Order: sequence, then C-alpha cells, then structure tokens
Amino acid sequence: GFIALQEMTSLWSQNGTVTLDFGDFGPPSTFSINEKVERLLIGFTDGSLVGVSTNTSVASYNLFDPSAFLLTSNSSGRMYEWTVDNNSTWTLIGPPAREWEYNLSQEPFYKAQADMARSVKPNTPAETLWSPMYHVDFGFSSGREIGLSLTRPIAYCGTYDCFEGIIAALVTLRYVETLATRALSQIQERLPSVDGNCSSIFIVNYRSRFPDQESYLVVAANGLKRGHLIHANESDQSIVRATAFAFESRFGGWQSEELGAGDLFYFRLDAASESPRRFVPCVEPGNGSFGGAGTYKERTCVGVGTRIVELDSSTAWLVVMVLPQGVLRGLGHAAQAQVKVLEKETREEWQKALHDEQAITLGIFSAMIVLSICMAMALSALVARPLRHLSSLGTLMRRLGDLDFAHDSSELIDLRTGSRSLIDEVGKLQGTFCRLSQGIETFAKFVPEGVVRNIIRGDHRFTRPHVVPRTVTVMFSDIRDFTSISEAMSLPDLLHLLTQYLTAMTLVVEKHKGEITEILGDGLLIFWNTPEDVPDHATQACEAALAMKQALISLNQKLAAARDPPLPQLSIRMGLHTGNVLSGNIGSAKKMKFGCIGDPVNTASRLEGLCKFYGTDIICSGDTSAALERDGAADGFLCRKLALVLVKGKKEATCVHEVMAFRDEGRARRPLMATAENKLLEELAEAYESARAAFHAASFGEARALACKVLERWPGDLATRRLLGDIEQVAHKTREELANWTGAVVISEK
Repeated sequence: GFIALQEMTSLWSQNGTVTLDFGDFGPPSTFSINEKVERLLIGFTDGSLVGVSTNTSVASYNLFDPSAFLLTSNSSGRMYEWTVDNNSTWTLIGPPAREWEYNLSQEPFYKAQADMARSVKPNTPAETLWSPMYHVDFGFSSGREIGLSLTRPIAYCGTYDCFEGIIAALVTLRYVETLATRALSQIQERLPSVDGNCSSIFIVNYRSRFPDQESYLVVAANGLKRGHLIHANESDQSIVRATAFAFESRFGGWQSEELGAGDLFYFRLDAASESPRRFVPCVEPGNGSFGGAGTYKERTCVGVGTRIVELDSSTAWLVVMVLPQGVLRGLGHAAQAQVKVLEKETREEWQKALHDEQAITLGIFSAMIVLSICMAMALSALVARPLRHLSSLGTLMRRLGDLDFAHDSSELIDLRTGSRSLIDEVGKLQGTFCRLSQGIETFAKFVPEGVVRNIIRGDHRFTRPHVVPRTVTVMFSDIRDFTSISEAMSLPDLLHLLTQYLTAMTLVVEKHKGEITEILGDGLLIFWNTPEDVPDHATQACEAALAMKQALISLNQKLAAARDPPLPQLSIRMGLHTGNVLSGNIGSAKKMKFGCIGDPVNTASRLEGLCKFYGTDIICSGDTSAALERDGAADGFLCRKLALVLVKGKKEATCVHEVMAFRDEGRARRPLMATAENKLLEELAEAYESARAAFHAASFGEARALACKVLERWPGDLATRRLLGDIEQVAHKTREELANWTGAVVISEK
C-alpha cells in the first residue's frame, strides 16, 4: 500500500496552478499548491484493511515527509500503525507505534459503498462515490481533522452484486482551505484596501448524498477550526456568519436554485453583524447611488458572488466570495480621473468609466470561476487518475461473465503484452485477471460453456451434483474401422489424424448448437437442448449429421494431400435418438461431470451400431423423425424407413430411419449432392419402402420381387439384402405362426 502511494506521487509531482484574472485592471495573478492525498486505503468485507498515511502534522505540507505510517487491520478487529522509514527500501521501524480496536464497517468511507451495495437493485453498475465529511484520527497528530474520501468498490463483475470491498483515497479539508486562503491572499495583495474584516472566500456543502451534511461549512479562508463540523452561521469569522445570515434572509436557505445562477447581490455588513441582525440590501454599483460626500461608510457595503462546483452527480459545493463595494468605487474614481486627463472629461468617457467599474467586478468574480474550476479539476485528478485502470478491468470482467474472452479488445491486448498500472495493487489485479481469463477459457474447453457461464454467474446448482428433466436429442458417432486404422499407424500420425478429425467435427457441431460432452477416442457423445435451450434440437442434430458427413469430404482431401504416403481416408457412422433424460452434474461432491442419464443415451449408441448392420452412415429413431415433423422440418430431409428393430437389451421394438440427404425444397438449404444424385436417392428410398411395406403386410412374395428389383438397380444396397434375409426367415411360416408376428427384426449384435 505504501509503495502504491509512492508511485502515485510520480503522477502528482507537479504543483497545481491557480490563475486569478483581473481583466483590464492588471495582469493575471498565479500561485501554485501541492496536490495532497493523506491516506490510501484498501478494505474488504471481512473487516481486513491495509493502507498508508503520510505525516500531515508537518507544516511544510509536502506529500512525503521524513516518515510515513503504514496501517494494517484484520478480521479480528485490531488496527496496527507502523512507522515506515523514507529511504530506498521503505522498511518498517520497530514494533507497531500503536494499536487499537477497529471496526472497518463503521468507517464513513466504507459505509458509503457498503450501503449503496445493500440498497441498489441487482445488476446496478459499480460507481465511484464521495464519502461524507468525517473526522479523521491520524494518531500521530495533536488533534483531529476533517476530510472526505473518493471511493471505488472492489467488484470483479462490474456491478454491486459481487461487492467485496473498497479502495479509498483520503483528502483532508486543510488542502481545500489552503486553496481558498492563497486565492484570497492574492486578491488582498492586488487590492490593498481589502482585508479579512470585509472580504472572504468560503465553501458550503450545497448538495450531498448525505442530506444531514447539506449547508455545512466546508472551509473558510484563514478560519476553519479543524476537527469540527459546523454550519456557516457558526463560523469563528464574523464576515462568514454575517454572509450566512444574508443568504438565509435573501434566499431562505442554502439549497435555493437561485444560488446556481451566479448573480451578485449586495448587503450592509454592519447591519448583518450587529445585534439584532438585519438584512439591509445595498444599491448595486453603477446605478448612481453611492451616497453623498461624507455619508458613504467605506467597506460597509459588500458584494457576494457564488459558483457551484460539481464533485459528482450527487455531490456539489457552493463557493462564496465576499468583497467590499467600496473597493469597486475607488477603482472606478481612479479610472475616471485618468480618462478625464486624456479625453477632456467628456460625457462619453464618464459612461465608459462606469462601464469599467462593472468590468472590474466581473473580472474579480471571473477569477472566482477560474478558482472553482481549478479546485474541481485538482480534486478530481487527485484521486481519480490512479483508479482509471480499474474501469477497463470492470469492462473486461463483465465480458468474461458472458464467456466473451475479448480477444479483439485493446484493453486485453495491452494486459497480455505486459502493460500494467504503476500502482502495485492495481497491477496485481490486472495480472490476476489475465490468469483468471485464461483459466476460464481453458475450463470452457472441458465443460459445456453454458455450465461454465452459470457457475460464473453464481448459480450454485451448477457447483454440486444436480440434474433436471430435459427432452434432448443424442448423437453417438465414431470412425468406421478405426481399430484397423490405428493398428496400421504410428502414434504421432494417429494423434495428428484424430486432432484434424475432431477439430473439423467440433466446428460443425458448435455451429449447429450442439454440446460435445465426451470424446471417446474416435467417438463423440453429443447432446442438443442441454444445458442451453435449443427448441428445434432434432432438426439441428440431423443438419449437423449431414454437415459432418459433408465436412469429412473436405477433410479427406486435406489428409490425402498432407503426407506421402497419404493418411487413411475416413468415414463415420452416426446414431441419433430423441427422448427424455435427467441432465446436469452427475457424480459425487468430490468428482462430477456434466452429462445425461436415461435410456435415450443407450438407444443412440445402439443406433450407431446399426449403421454397420445396414451399411448406412446416419440412422435416427422414429422419435427423432416425429420431432422433425413437430419442428415442421421433415420435408427438408430425404429419409427412408429402414425397419422395425428390437435391439439387444431392449424390450420394445424401435422404428429406425436412414437420414440420406437434404432435399432441394423444404428448409431451402443447399442439397448435399447434385440434383441428379438426389433423384436417385429418392427413387431408392421409394423402392425400398415399397418392399418393406409389403413385408410388414405379410405379402412375402410381393416383398421378395420388389426387393430383387431394388438390388438389380442398386446391387450394393446392404439394407435391401438384409430385407431379403428377413423375408426368407418368415416366408415359410403358416398363418397361425404369423398370428402374433409384428415384422420386428431382432438384432443380437451391439
């Protein structure tokens, strides 16, 4: 924390400059003042705190004095103050200088953000806030001071939902008092007849997030009693008390909207100071009523101007400047005398002199405007610049919560190329974020992104064993004859082949909204409609199967050209089934994985095995075919009904279909093959289904004849050969033997 404050000094090593513009009545006047942070504190919700504090008791008011104080606290409720030697190593001097009971949750700078976190609605963005003014106990000082802090919440998600603590920078009001005192001193040097009895600059808390502090006196030039929060009418300076009385009499209080207009008003200082106090307006200069000779009381009538300084959207100060009207009158007479000598006392020059009197009034109060702006800029730059790095981290953290890893973001590029904040704590946060982002991105490669996203968002169901009922479409796929392929290849070549294959298939599956939950060597287990909702999951699964088959053509061309001799050509089998499962985290409290439990998973595996039996690439169940009908997508696919089968381990027969290609019409997708080939596939499907229908109607002679015609035209169709085998098994049976026959084919192989 101390080194962080040390590095902040390099940003604030140049003095702030304030300029007072006196218009046509003299050159501008400037002065410099050191920017000042008294403490930098970082606190967490568990009560722990670390901070560093400079020695504010030294009159030189430098940012770094011969020693500074390191503050530490932990959740046990004890605060320790350590003296730090100001040398190249910044070592601790001796044991703690003192220790005391400490409760971070009661500190105003902490409560400002903690109360906000408790009161706002969910997803409210974290924001920088000014704390209320409060008493600051420096421990090493003879008394207490008043200060306020600029605070920023520690919230990795960018909202108050994940509030974990605060970063606070403390500025004492002595710094602001110095600004006001130096400005008033410059005015008094330029206008010798102005002194502390008839002039002042003071600041009032005009608007605050903490209504009980509105109208409190913030500072007064040469007059703030440190350690006390008071109202302006309680000031130890009579001119401040009198001006406060004039404000309340003219405007009814300090919250009037008229105060922000910047208009001047004049009142009798003696009447507002005497008992009983009275508000007596004065005639504004330039209206011809300064009083007769010998009747005007010098410096009794004063002019007052105001400006509002916005600290943030909810906090504003009112800067008040008081100057005697007599000064303006004296300067006006001098200007008139000079004009009479040069221009022979014409009436036009007399009017110009009156105009100049008004100009100097505006000039002096223009200086007040410049002073107000400089004060606002100085206070903002004082503590805001070191916190700007946190805003980019907040943006990246919000994107990370949506699993947007922001690879194209300039902020992330800067972080990953080594750009870090000069403040050690912020730099460590940036480094931690880079490691966190890389870890989550890698984690999402092992676990479905929907699960990772819900874990990041704080859904505790995804951090323990938990399942929910879902209707899903399941796909099992593997490479045909992979065992023979792997035996004939070296391990490096086999790894290269599998990597190329799995990369191509993963891209297709993710494009069609599928989740690959397991990679079983050459096999893939894929789900649709879990964990993310996919309303047309059956349609997406069938489209993915055909797209995987198409992608394999390009992959085989790439494999053939990559090596000499070329790598083996691949073909795949896929089984799809739609049904109800229990989906979620499966396992124990110590080990678990995301997956699905239920018969549809086993059925999809069996259907993938049937591809070998029937010589096909893609087989889906009747339930998946029915889901395509419900999606209104059945016309978009060319399918043929293969058989009614009873697979091993099942008690009920399942109707299976071959997914052959996209149609030209339907969902208007590009067909997998040329139109002529699609036409041949349609004719094959119609001829085969006619033979299969005759078989199920027990018209075995007709079924045999139709099947033979299919084989004459498509002799390589294994499904038709299986149909002929089924016919021969039952053709010799009597009607009585066929009474309970369903046409189901019993498959004994897995």
